[in-house]
Amino acid sequence: MHFRKALSYLFDYDQAVQYISPGMLQAHGPVSSLTPGYKEGLFQYHYDLDKAREELEKSRYYDQLDDYPVVIGVNTDVPETEKVGLLLQAEAAKLGIDVVVQKLTWGKICELVATPETTPNGVTINVAPHYAEAGSMLQAKYHSSNTGTWEQAEWLLDPEIDALIDDALTTVDQEERFAKYGVIQEKIVDLAPDIFMVELLERHAYQSTYLDWPQLDAPNPVMGYNFDYRFYNLYSEKMP
Repeated sequence: MHFRKALSYLFDYDQAVQYISPGMLQAHGPVSSLTPGYKEGLFQYHYDLDKAREELEKSRYYDQLDDYPVVIGVNTDVPETEKVGLLLQAEAAKLGIDVVVQKLTWGKICELVATPETTPNGVTINVAPHYAEAGSMLQAKYHSSNTGTWEQAEWLLDPEIDALIDDALTTVDQEERFAKYGVIQEKIVDLAPDIFMVELLERHAYQSTYLDWPQLDAPNPVMGYNFDYRFYNLYSEKMP
């Protein structure tokens, strides 16, 4: 855990937001702030070399860094992800951590994360919920039943987290369920299985003179929601 926290403090979020993902916000944790059930006020990691060194010194790997290079798989289909890996590589080198950026096709990533033995130490992945609630993201990303998929390369395998997710998902009362989601998010942030980089922002250009695209006026974090064409209105008579 201390090594993971060290990496979380080594990542330069400001550089990532400004130059790799301009216009986006640094993520606070595993759930987007637009998602119902998002926990406000979560601890947010920030770039801090001293804190990173402090966590690294608590790690069992501290005296063996040369023996444990950190392999980060980046998706060659999305060039920006290589920049993420290189940014972490540059900062980690300041504390003697060797980050190896491994370029992989999407198909190869899916193949490698299928087993813990072949999964890289880290993979740059954008994940969105399947339905508009925090439980969807928490189950997909951290429940042991979903390990070995592209959504969950962490292999967290934590029985306590599993039990908390199961309990929250079966809680009918919304206020109580959301409170349980909040507890899970706090625990996940403390465990630091991921570097929570940014909340992904999609930009779309379209001709508003003859096309209504209502999803863009009411952002929804659900994967693919923007492209549910049932809600589109195309006025062909207004087309030039």
